Amino acid sequence: MGVLSRHRLAAFVVLVLVAVGAVALAIQTAGNGSGGDAPSLPEGGSSFGGSTAAGTASPEPAPATVEASGSGSGSVKPPAGQERQLAQLFLVGFRGRSTDDAFFARLAKRRWGAVIVDGSNYRDNAQLITLTEKLNAVLRDAGAPAPLIAAQQGGGSQSTLPGLPPAAQPTIGSLAEARAEATRASGKLRRLGIRMVLAPSADVGYSGGAGNGRAFSEDPDAVVRRASGAIAGWRTGGVAPAVGHFPGEGAASQDPAEGPASVGLALEQLQGADLKVFDALLGTVPALVLSNALYVAYDAVTPATLLPEIPAIARRSGFKGMIVSGNLAATVLASGGPIADAAVAALKAGSDLLWIPGDARDQEAAYRAVVRAVRSGEISQTRVRDALARVKTLKRKYAGG
Repeated sequence: MGVLSRHRLAAFVVLVLVAVGAVALAIQTAGNGSGGDAPSLPEGGSSFGGSTAAGTASPEPAPATVEASGSGSGSVKPPAGQERQLAQLFLVGFRGRSTDDAFFARLAKRRWGAVIVDGSNYRDNAQLITLTEKLNAVLRDAGAPAPLIAAQQGGGSQSTLPGLPPAAQPTIGSLAEARAEATRASGKLRRLGIRMVLAPSADVGYSGGAGNGRAFSEDPDAVVRRASGAIAGWRTGGVAPAVGHFPGEGAASQDPAEGPASVGLALEQLQGADLKVFDALLGTVPALVLSNALYVAYDAVTPATLLPEIPAIARRSGFKGMIVSGNLAATVLASGGPIADAAVAALKAGSDLLWIPGDARDQEAAYRAVVRAVRSGEISQTRVRDALARVKTLKRKYAGG
C-alpha cells in the first residue's frame, strides 16, 4: 500500500471515530434533557425501596451519583453521606410514653436531629426522665449525635407538659420575675432531659387577637423587657429558648395551630410594634420560631413559615441563630398540600429545623422529599450547609451534639 493510500485510510478512520462520538453525545444529551438539567430521579418508593408505613424501617437512599443543578451555588454533587445528615434538620414528635414504643426503632434508623416531647409522652417526672434517657441512648448506640430534646413550655396555655413551670406569661409583671420563672423552669426541665423550649412568646397582645390573654403585655416595650428576662433565665439554666412567633402573631384572627389565621396589620403597624419587639431580642436568642399565620403585609395566602422574605427579615436584623419552622402539620391547614411539600418549601425559604409532630408517615415522607430536592438541586448546597451548620452549633452548646 502506498503512502497516499495509508494517509487516506487514516483520515477515514478519524472521520468514523468523530461520527461515533457525535452520536454518543447526542444520545446522552437526549437522555439528560435540554439545558444541562440533571437526569430525572425515580419516585420515592422505587428510589428508596420499602414501605413508608409508620414503624416500618426503609433502606437508606442510595448515594447521589449525578450532578445536581439548582439555585444558590450552581451545579454541585451532594457530598458523600450528606443524605443521612439531612435527618439532623428535623424536629419530630411521637405519641408514646413507653421506651418500647416503635418510635425508638425509627429513631435508630433515621437518626433525627431533634425530638419534641409533650403531654402525650408525659405521665410524671420519673417516667419522662426514663424516656429522654432512652432517646439519648438510642442515638449514642447508633453512633449518631445526641438529640436536641425540646418541649413547648411557654407557661399556661402555651405549655404542653402539665404541672411544670414557668407561670403563664400574662401573670408575669417584670423583667426580674420573668427571669426568675424561666430560671426555675430551666432547672426542672433540664433535669428531665429537655434542652430546648419553644418559648417565650414575644407576641404583642392585641384586643381580640390570638395573643390576647397569652402575651406578656399589649405594650411592646413591656414585652421586650419581660421576654428579655425570660430569655436570660432559660439560657442561665442551660436550656435554649426558641422565641416565637416571628414576625409576630399577636394580632392573628386565631391561633394558627387551630386553623388558618390571618394578620391584617399593615407593614407600618408590624414594624412599629411586633417587629420592634423582635429587633430588640434577636441578638440575644439562639433560636427563633416562625409563625404559621397569613400576613396581609407580605402574602395573604401563604403561611409565613413558607415565605423566604420572613427569615430574610430576621437575618437582615442581625439574627445569626437557628430558625425553626412553624409546626408543619398546622402549616398545611392554611397552605394545603402534603407536609412533605411544606417541608421542602420551608427549608428552601430559610428554616433550619423542620418541625413535624407525631405522624411517622409524614416525617418519613418529608425526609424523603427533602432528599430528592437536595439531589435535584431544588434546594441548593448553600442552603443545606447553612442549615446543618446552625443546627450543629446550637446542639453542640445545649445538647452536647
